[in-house]
Amino acid sequence: MERRSESRVSVKHPCKARFQLGGQSFTNVAVVNLGSHGCCFVVPEPTVNRFKTGPMLEGWRLVHPKLPKGTIKVKVVWCRSSGKANSGLLEAGVQFLEFPPGYRQELDQFLAGIVLPSAT
Repeated sequence: MERRSESRVSVKHPCKARFQLGGQSFTNVAVVNLGSHGCCFVVPEPTVNRFKTGPMLEGWRLVHPKLPKGTIKVKVVWCRSSGKANSGLLEAGVQFLEFPPGYRQELDQFLAGIVLPSAT
């Protein structure tokens, strides 16, 4: 059952994130789905305790050639094991709280460009 209030789309083109948490840098983090209000990403499961719901991630940047450069203020709103047996991955969802000027509009245009019309 879908519980989020804002829609997201699967990111077929490689989209990554980078950020810091508690002095540790995370780079080349896979973004699974993306919306204008947040996204889901995956990290190695041994880091699960660092991502308990609520922490602010510092220096959050989405990395994709068609997305603007800039740091977004985000916080973790959920985390869980990926559900795939022995994957060793943790999924986490973040909420976007604050954007640089004009960023959200460019993000919305990017998202509109990757949404495919549904088959009828």
